[in-house]
Amino acid sequence: MISTQVLNDTSGTAINSLAVGSGVSVYTQKVNTERGVDSALVLVIAGTISVTQEVSIDGTNFYTPYDLGGRVSLGTIGSALVTTGMYIALNQVSSPVFAPYKRFVFQALSTSTLSAYYLQQE
Repeated sequence: MISTQVLNDTSGTAINSLAVGSGVSVYTQKVNTERGVDSALVLVIAGTISVTQEVSIDGTNFYTPYDLGGRVSLGTIGSALVTTGMYIALNQVSSPVFAPYKRFVFQALSTSTLSAYYLQQE
């Protein structure tokens, strides 16, 4: 089964044609990934956005994932994305980051409009 959801920001507003000012970061609410086998993001962007992910074991405290040496962030999903429609696989091959909860951070590098959807295969 594949479930799809529009991501919400931390205030509960759907990230669906959301206007984001240059330099502003939008954090999503947590996404429960405990039952997920595979996952992806679908983004619709007008402007320039960078995307990172953070992980949590309790759904409250989020952390940027790093490699074993603690030197390289594994949280970057995409930098300076300008494509109007994009599918980004978040599986264990392209993004070896897993935890019971994730959240995403969208940073607008220019005034942008963003829609963000999360897909998860259970």
